[in-house]
Order: sequence, then structure tokens, then C-alpha cells
Amino acid sequence: MALAESGSDSVESLRYAKTPHLWALGVGAVISGNFFGWQTGLVAGFNGLLINLSLVTVLYVLLAFSIAELSTTVPSGGGPYVFALHAIGPRAAFFAGQAESLKVVITCAVIVTGISSYMNQLLNLSSDYGPIWWTLFYVLFVSLNIIGVEMTFRVQAFTTLLKCRIQNGSRMSIGSTLEVGMVQSRATRSPCGFS
Repeated sequence: MALAESGSDSVESLRYAKTPHLWALGVGAVISGNFFGWQTGLVAGFNGLLINLSLVTVLYVLLAFSIAELSTTVPSGGGPYVFALHAIGPRAAFFAGQAESLKVVITCAVIVTGISSYMNQLLNLSSDYGPIWWTLFYVLFVSLNIIGVEMTFRVQAFTTLLKCRIQNGSRMSIGSTLEVGMVQSRATRSPCGFS
């Protein structure tokens, strides 16, 4: 209730995502995408990657337009659940909410799996250490979110700046090891991911 009484100034003070944080979010996602998707696609062949990239670009533009239209039509929090609730009904909203929850869980699993792969390769460890890295990074990221979203944004901005430094010519040993090792390990696989 105090938030409603104090006016719009307090709402503005609760917004933690400033321009540098949004920049870090976008650039960090693109840099991470280089390791998760682009290298495998380029090893498989450029023409197929170009066709898929064209199709995905069209689909993402349509998705962005759809979300923009829905956001102005139904201006409330809740994302896909609320959109489906207003557009189709409660049953569709239930499934949309479940799909969104599943997406978040799978995204977290993919991220910690990728980080554990990086760490194992960087430290020349076997993949048997994966569960240790998963647990460590889950605890780290959940702790950052418990501390507060502002700390999460700060860490994200710091790691994005670090990734930019690694990728933009400084060629510290960590960057060279990760890039060369990942390209070599992917180059020995077939396009389907089998050795």
C-alpha cells in the first residue's frame, strides 16, 4: 500500500534495469550464442545455416510484432499466461503458463550445463565433474537473485564486459583456450553431433 500512496517516483526507483544493464543483457546473450549455436552451425555448413537464419529472422520479427501488439492490448504482468487467458481462455492460459515455466527450467539447465562444459575444458577436467559445477553455479545464481535483482544486473554487466574484452583482441589465454578448444572439439563431430 505504501507504494500506491507514494506516487510514481517510488515506482521509478524500483526499476533496476538501466540502459547499461539492458545492453549487457543483449550483448551477453549474443556472445553466449556464439558458443552455443553459431560454431556448430558453421561447422555443419554455411548454406544450411544461412537458410535457417533467414527463417528464424522472419519468425522472430513476427514474434516481436505479436508481443508488442499483445502488450499494448493487455497491459499487465504475467506474460504468455495473461495473453492466452485474454485471447483464448483459462485452459489455454494454463498450458501457456506451464510451457513458460518449463522454458525457464530448461533454460537454467542449459546454462549451467554450458558453463560446466566451459569450466571442464578450461581446467582440463573430465565431464565427471559436471554435477559439481551445476550445483556450484545454481547456488551462485540463486544467491545473486536472493541478494537482489540489482546485484544480478551488476554481475551480468561485469561478465559481459569481461566477455567483450576476451573477444575483442586482448586474446588472454582464457579466451584463446576456450575458442580454439571449442572449435576443435566441434570440428571432430559430424553435423548431427556424433563423433
